[in-house]
Amino acid sequence: MDMENKKLIRLFTAGNVDDGKSTLIGRLLFDSGAISTDILLGLSELKNSRTLHENFDLSYLTDGLRAEREQGITIDVAYKYFSTDTHKYIISDTPGHLEYTRNMFTGASLCDIAIILIDVNTGITEQTKRHSKIAALLQVSKVIVAVNKMDLIHYNQDVFDKISSEYLTFAAEIGLVDVSLIPLSALNGEQVTFVTGKMPWYHGGTLFEQISNFSPIEKVIESSSFRLQVQHVLPSNDSDFYLGEVVSGSVAVGQKIQVGVAGKFVTVDQIISNFNAIDQASAGMPITLKLKENCNVNRGSVFFSKVLPPSCSNKIKATLCWMSKNSGLVDQEYFLQLGSLKVKACIKKINEDQKINEIQLNEIVAVEIQTKEIIAFDSYLFSKELGSFILIDLSNNATLAAGTIQ
Repeated sequence: MDMENKKLIRLFTAGNVDDGKSTLIGRLLFDSGAISTDILLGLSELKNSRTLHENFDLSYLTDGLRAEREQGITIDVAYKYFSTDTHKYIISDTPGHLEYTRNMFTGASLCDIAIILIDVNTGITEQTKRHSKIAALLQVSKVIVAVNKMDLIHYNQDVFDKISSEYLTFAAEIGLVDVSLIPLSALNGEQVTFVTGKMPWYHGGTLFEQISNFSPIEKVIESSSFRLQVQHVLPSNDSDFYLGEVVSGSVAVGQKIQVGVAGKFVTVDQIISNFNAIDQASAGMPITLKLKENCNVNRGSVFFSKVLPPSCSNKIKATLCWMSKNSGLVDQEYFLQLGSLKVKACIKKINEDQKINEIQLNEIVAVEIQTKEIIAFDSYLFSKELGSFILIDLSNNATLAAGTIQ
């Protein structure tokens, strides 16, 4: 199958420090043939091109930064790629340290599958729960819990069953739906890419099989729920041209659509794609719109259909992951950037059930945000593009937080 026709699946890994994330990804990369021989030779000796030297460290295949190797930790999101006969994969290897939770949030935001590692000797930790909550918050389709280092406890089923029972109970509490647990040894590759005879009591397939057999549930969005956020405006003597990507639904020449928070009705006169006039455009297509009417449309404005219109308000209920050492404060002014829209905003409430007025680094909290002007947006569940945003420092343009709209 051609690379262009292969299905793309995005994964991210998370877990505590020393749970074996990098080793697990290294195993997947090596066994899939994604690592070239010259890279392997640069790290260790090989007996042949498909066999690991006994002293070879699989984690070096993902811990690409020199500082990481020297310190023995993963300090940023590392993206790795591999493919099979039917799929292409992008893996985000996210940090395990508590202080890098913000990196994990970023790496997970567009992924289909979460692989959360648990050291079988340590069991479920607060960081395990934090990573799982982020997966639930970001609506990750499938969560695979890799209970690692089973070889160190002689493949004891009782220990695995206890961890499974505890995790599934917790997963139900936070709203995770598609969850599976796999006992494995990342170091040895057991139950990662091949079935080991040492765990005959487990019948759930290998990690690689579960990834390969994954079929995301297609989100059903009406074709009439058209969205396009304007990225650029080209002035014209006749009628301006509006450039953007179709976020959802479809649009056709002659169709009546609405624009801006006032919802003014306009008529599509032309649709241009790749310098060619077309009759219709659908989700994912970058296009240029020309309207029959003149209207005041700026960068960040949203065109939409009258069916399932976006919310329009200056108050947003959202969940924030704070990513700065500078605390987030109630009533302090920030820039809120949602796609191509950038407006001033402030946090009005933090966790309504708690009496706090600031947010610390790596905290994940429910907030109410007020923008200086009324804006159009969707819930994150409906649209990741119009349902997620960042907060920016007014003084230096530093990104302070990432958020999802409830």
